[in-house]
Amino acid sequence: ASHWTATFTQDGADPPAITVADHSYTDLTGNLGSGDSLSGSADITAPTLTIAADDFSLAEGQSTTVYFTFSEDITGFDISDVAVEGGLLSAFTQLDASHWTATFTQDGADPPAITVADDSYTDLAGNLGSGDSLSGITIADAAAALSETDIIGVTAGQVMLASAGSDPLSVTLFTPITPLLSGGELINWVGDDSQLLIGSTLTNGEVIRLSVDDDGNFEIVLTHPVDHPLGDDVNIIDFIIPVHATDGVEGITGNLDISIEDDVPTAAGIAYYSITAPGTITGNAIDSFGADGGAVTEVRIGGFTYGYDPATNSVSESGSSQTVTGYAYNSVDHVLSVNTIKGEELTVNLLTGEYSFIATGISSIPPVANVAPEVGVQDPGSLLGLAGADALGLIDLGNNQFFTATDANNNIQSIVVRYSTLIGLGSFVFNASSQLAADLGLNVNIVNSSFLLSSSSTLTITALDGGAIDNGKLNELLGTVTFSSGGLSLDLVNAITITATDTDGEVDAANAGSLLNAALLQPTPPPEIIEGNNSGQTLTGDASDNRIYGYGGNDSLVGAAGNDILRGGTGNDTLNGGDGNDILIGGAGNDTLTGGAGLDVFTWEQDHAGSPGSPATDTITDFDLSPLADDGDILNLADLLIGEGRLGTDPGNLASYLHFEYVGSDTYLFISTNGSYLGGYDPAETDQIIEFQNTDLVGDALNDQEVIARLLAHGKLIVDAATSDTVFLGGYTDVDFLITDGDGDKDGTSARFDSSGLGSPAAGNKSPLVQVSGSILGLLNLGAQDLTAIDPDGNLNRVVISYAPLLGVGLMPLILSASSDLADELGLTVTVQNDPGLLGLLAPSSILTITAADNGTIDNLAINELLATVQFNQNWLANGLDVLNATTITAYDDDGATAHDSLATLLGGGIIDLLNSDVSFQEGSSLADSLTGGGGDDRLYGYGGADELIGGAGNDLIRGGDSDDSITGGEGNDLLFGGAGADVFFYQSVTDGHDRIEGFDPVVDGDVINLDTLFDSLGINDPGTAAADRAALISLDNSSHPGYTLLTIEGVEGFSILMAGDHGTDTANLGSIGVLVGDES
Repeated sequence: ASHWTATFTQDGADPPAITVADHSYTDLTGNLGSGDSLSGSADITAPTLTIAADDFSLAEGQSTTVYFTFSEDITGFDISDVAVEGGLLSAFTQLDASHWTATFTQDGADPPAITVADDSYTDLAGNLGSGDSLSGITIADAAAALSETDIIGVTAGQVMLASAGSDPLSVTLFTPITPLLSGGELINWVGDDSQLLIGSTLTNGEVIRLSVDDDGNFEIVLTHPVDHPLGDDVNIIDFIIPVHATDGVEGITGNLDISIEDDVPTAAGIAYYSITAPGTITGNAIDSFGADGGAVTEVRIGGFTYGYDPATNSVSESGSSQTVTGYAYNSVDHVLSVNTIKGEELTVNLLTGEYSFIATGISSIPPVANVAPEVGVQDPGSLLGLAGADALGLIDLGNNQFFTATDANNNIQSIVVRYSTLIGLGSFVFNASSQLAADLGLNVNIVNSSFLLSSSSTLTITALDGGAIDNGKLNELLGTVTFSSGGLSLDLVNAITITATDTDGEVDAANAGSLLNAALLQPTPPPEIIEGNNSGQTLTGDASDNRIYGYGGNDSLVGAAGNDILRGGTGNDTLNGGDGNDILIGGAGNDTLTGGAGLDVFTWEQDHAGSPGSPATDTITDFDLSPLADDGDILNLADLLIGEGRLGTDPGNLASYLHFEYVGSDTYLFISTNGSYLGGYDPAETDQIIEFQNTDLVGDALNDQEVIARLLAHGKLIVDAATSDTVFLGGYTDVDFLITDGDGDKDGTSARFDSSGLGSPAAGNKSPLVQVSGSILGLLNLGAQDLTAIDPDGNLNRVVISYAPLLGVGLMPLILSASSDLADELGLTVTVQNDPGLLGLLAPSSILTITAADNGTIDNLAINELLATVQFNQNWLANGLDVLNATTITAYDDDGATAHDSLATLLGGGIIDLLNSDVSFQEGSSLADSLTGGGGDDRLYGYGGADELIGGAGNDLIRGGDSDDSITGGEGNDLLFGGAGADVFFYQSVTDGHDRIEGFDPVVDGDVINLDTLFDSLGINDPGTAAADRAALISLDNSSHPGYTLLTIEGVEGFSILMAGDHGTDTANLGSIGVLVGDES
């Protein structure tokens, strides 16, 4: 009866109050009770929430801190009350009763949004709280690919935008950071932070126009080409246009990645023109210059390179030539004209590529002035019949005969040897071998007279055909001249004269009054001369300098020791020179010739051949290919061939006379003595065959002209020099063209004007390129090295560096070399053929040839690595310009296409320096080496042993070689090869560039990429989670580069590794693919 309860419910904003008035009740005895009251305050204010973030305009993968701030202490709030869009919420943390934080990570292209609904929590008074939301904007990077082949074409696309809010977006473009050029001028931009961005130059005007709308739709119009200054194989230029989107509160910037594909020049295909008669040929070396424009910047013909500089509109000549007689350049018409000694004229329009080639076959060699013959007594004379050839010192005629006669024009008409006396010295007569005269095609007429005290004897030598007499044959016959006197007094020798008259009537005479050795003029021939008869005999010489003549029959002639002359005559003869420097002349019939030791000359003469279709076949058993200075042998065809003509060591028209085939272990030389192979080898025109047993004269030559040129260059072939009467239809002339566009891209082609029937080149094949700059694989910079060769088709067969000065320049012998260790490492073979030459007769030479060790094709990267090591072994700078002019590089591909250039083109910078002096090159050994590069582009080669190779700064090329190597590329974009063994590639920093690792094999070889130190530098070292945190940042892409896997690190722009092989995309177990990130837990 004393306690009551009730429930009070607040129903408004008024403060609560409960009152019981006085006298409202009594107790059981009737006493009136006192009242009471209760009053309070009302908490009816609902709590509120504010959601904020450090940055809520995020790219995929980026994170930000989110803040949940309540107006008062609340209860009932946890992560389940938060709705998330566009990403993930993590690290949800309560700081106190009114503050929470979390981490939001954007995981896609959807706009980020975080929402807490109303009534998701209450304050401590129980009032339900209001919710809040935070929304952002996303922008996805977009890409646009343009090509200069589509100038004025429109490229369209969209930058994908998204906003979780309702406010409209505004989109603008910004000027790119990367400077761009067009036509060599800087592109200037207008419209920064607007929806229309225009780049232009003073010369070209508008070059590129970009526009965008508020939905992210963009259009790009390229109206002029953009320069790709690296040129060559770098045919894409990339730059970024920043794109900014804002809703008036939040803003975000993305990237429009634009790539412009360079329009490169395209040379016309390799041209082949067959020439069988005089005429004019026209063509064009250019298919298209492309959008960048361009010019023919090099024309190469006959050993000369004509370089065109568009900036100065001028042409320069470099190299050396035995065929080019001159050039002219018309700077108004831009036409280069080149004339050759073979009656050819090449004209090239350097701006259009149009060319014409006139082949007349008419020699432009001026007639050689006739000079008088020279007669002598006990002079050295000449047995080879060629000016300067006697410098070989084969046989000194002054040692074994009394009379000699020579003529520089080789046109002696007659020789008269006369004895005449009026003082009663006696009646004596001359004689000479009539057999030898007949064998040599000469006539000897002797007239003797005696009257009282006077007497005379006149011996006259003429050619049986009434023409000129060959020097060599004449002197052989003069060696058999005898005089019937048993002894010669001074008066007697003063009565003897020798007179020579040439075909132009020039005369020289001498008498024997200066007699030095009277014993040489005897009543009988000297014992050194051994003559046979017309039956088969064996004739053998002795230790002296013999002359052995077999004449008719199948003879066997043996020279034994001494410097001998062996003539087989008619019949099938066998000749063996034995020791000494011998001249072997088989004569008519099918003969077998063996030179023996010493420098031997194998000689064929007119009338020794058979007939077309029925050739004579002779055999040389031991032709020695050694240099002449080392007693190598010589083939003399000067008197056999009719109308041939060489131009120094250039083959001239000899391809119309000679055809070589290597069969088994022997070389066969097929000969048309009158040059009937014009237009190609024809067996029916062959009248002489020479078999060279166990000898390869062909080697790696692609055709007869190359074989002939090589033999001439080394003095191994004697033929007549061309004259004003030589007809030059025969052989071929090659012209190379190098085309360069406006930003340095190059292409090349060639044209062959052929009279030797070689046939058309392989369809679709492109010529190699030599002496071009640029890079390979986008990493190896060729600009530092002086010798380069690239084949666009990847079918390079060999590269030849040749130091071959002309005789008249008088340069000293030099020896070329290249790194043999690097050649072995790259699977290449280097051979060097050195010839010291002979003073006054043969210029020195050094020929370095690079081929694949397996005789296959040569990799473009490998050949250029090795070419960077080519050097002369001697200091040549004193004669620098002449040496460079005399040194050439020639590249050959598998289909026979070639490219040729003179090293004198290196003088574009005007500085002569040692070859490859700008290449930073270090080699190790078979032991464990430590090599460290510098700040430039280094090339480090470890070879054998466990090496430590550190590239340092710059774009380096590193090859570990065999064994387990430690390789650090360092800063820059490096090209790395571990080689055999378990190699470790170390990375220290995210500034280590974009590297390429070839031959990466973590499974078989155990190769490893160690990123531990790199991640240490990023500070990702949380105990227990470091390995996982690091792996989570790595991405693998096995689709963008076929055959390779690209490793990148999230948020790191300047670093990547392109690994050879497909290593998948799974980063859960990087160790299985050889990628170590380190574990700091």
